[in-house]
Amino acid sequence: MHSYTRAVESDFCHPYAMLLIAMEITGIIIITWHEIVENLSFIGYNKGIN
Repeated sequence: MHSYTRAVESDFCHPYAMLLIAMEITGIIIITWHEIVENLSFIGYNKGIN
């Protein structure tokens, strides 16, 4: 069990693992931002019609 935890920690400190985590976070931020922009432009479009 202890050796397993140590292996996970060393994997987490690995630059490649950190890069994957950073890419995942960036992807989530981009998707969220894209949804917000779409919602805002949709609201603006509806107000323009009315």
